[in-house]
Amino acid sequence: MKVLSLIVPAYNSEKFLDKCILSFCDESVLEALDIIIVNDGSTDATSAIAERYCQLYPNSIRLISQVNKGHGGALNTGFSAAKGKYLKPIDADDWIETQNLPALIAFLRHCDSDVILTHCNMVDISNGSITAMKSYPEHYGQPISIDDLMAQWQNFYQAATFHSIAYNTAFYQKHNNQLTEHVFYEDHEFATFPCCHADTITPLDIL
Repeated sequence: MKVLSLIVPAYNSEKFLDKCILSFCDESVLEALDIIIVNDGSTDATSAIAERYCQLYPNSIRLISQVNKGHGGALNTGFSAAKGKYLKPIDADDWIETQNLPALIAFLRHCDSDVILTHCNMVDISNGSITAMKSYPEHYGQPISIDDLMAQWQNFYQAATFHSIAYNTAFYQKHNNQLTEHVFYEDHEFATFPCCHADTITPLDIL
C-alpha cells in the first residue's frame, strides 16, 4: 500500500523539477511513495524531465498532463488521483528533507489522524536565509482537535499552512475540496477549509 502521495503541480518548472523530485528519492521508502507530477500545460522541458523520472521509478512516479488550469487546478487533479494513505502538495520549486522521509513514513503507516502537521523552512533564494516555521504543541505525535489548535493558535499558526499540512486522503477526497483555478494564491483554501471538518490533527517534530 502506498503511504504518502506527493503532488507536484508543475508549470514551466524545468529549472527546479530535478531538485524537487530527487529530494523524494530515498530507496528505503520509495516503494511507499505515490509521486504525482501534474504538468499544467507547460511549454518548456517540464514534461520531458518528469517522463525521465517516471521511466526510472515506474512504480512510484507518474505524470499527468493537462491544459493549463493554474496552481489550484493542477493540485485538484493530483489530489483526485492520489492513492496514498496521506496526500501532501510539494510545489515544483520546493523540496523536502530527504533524510527525514523514513521517520515520516514510519509514523504515517500507523496514524489515522485527519490532518498531519510538520515543520517547514522558508528559504530566501536571493540570500539563502532560512526562516523556520514550526508548531509547538504540548506533546508531539499525539492527536488534538481543531478546537485545541485554535485555543492555542499562537503555538500553531506557523505550521497550519500549505507547506506543513498533509491530509488523510480518504478524508480529503470525502469532502471533495476543490481549490479555485487560475488565481494567484489559493494556499489558504487548502490549509483552511478541509481543516474545518477535521476531528483529529497530529503535529509531528519532523522537518
